[in-house]
Amino acid sequence: MNENKDINKFLHKKELENRKLDNKINNLENLLSKLNKQNDKLLYKLKEEKLRNAILNNRYNILLDEIKERGIVFKIRKNGSRLLEWQNLYFDVNGENVCIRTLDKYLIYEFDNNISSLIKILIRENSYSLIVIRVNEKNVKIQLRITERYNTNRE
Repeated sequence: MNENKDINKFLHKKELENRKLDNKINNLENLLSKLNKQNDKLLYKLKEEKLRNAILNNRYNILLDEIKERGIVFKIRKNGSRLLEWQNLYFDVNGENVCIRTLDKYLIYEFDNNISSLIKILIRENSYSLIVIRVNEKNVKIQLRITERYNTNRE
């Protein structure tokens, strides 16, 4: 009789353990299901972002090709500097902002943060030339030309 009681106790204990394990299994299955749904949503967002990135990259390349073909002309107020037509200038990254300077480091113009960030990308990824194309009493026109970067590694 005592042995029967011990067996019943053991069986009851194992049933409780089995129920706990079943609950854990159900909880883990639910969690796995939720995580799979989240994963599916994130994969969908990733696909959208990859498509968006591809579109933006395509637009960037189209604009870059236009800049390479036509250049960009900046019309800047003359600040008393003695600039000459066809004078070479350069971009100088000054902290957050980009400046246009003469070769003897005289400051011509300083761009705001938004334009500076765009110029930084352009000059980091490409070679360029910056030339004064027109000078009058009030204004200076400066042309930015993006040039092809030559690969020095020959195959």
